[in-house]
Amino acid sequence: YRTMFCVIMASVCSPLLQTMRSAPLSSRTSAILESGFDSVFAVEALLRWIAHPTCMGFLWFPFNLLDLALVVPLVMRAIAVSLDDSGNAITGNLLLAVVPTLRL
Repeated sequence: YRTMFCVIMASVCSPLLQTMRSAPLSSRTSAILESGFDSVFAVEALLRWIAHPTCMGFLWFPFNLLDLALVVPLVMRAIAVSLDDSGNAITGNLLLAVVPTLRL
């Protein structure tokens, strides 16, 4: 539990740090870090779904549905990168504001 708590806290704090005037990470590094967090959460939810005794029973719990919704930011990030690789403001706002908000 402590490890996942630390990962969650880091995933929430890293976008906040990027809003500082002098961001500690480059935008590319931040995007890679955020994709890593999204991947960890998606794999964790998938493993819990696989380990559940019944596939549909897993979906009856609201918190499990929220955990599966964590796949959405990963898909959004992949679409944003594939459609717009120029690094403009729309992509930056998507990666730093919308995606972490969905994670919470």
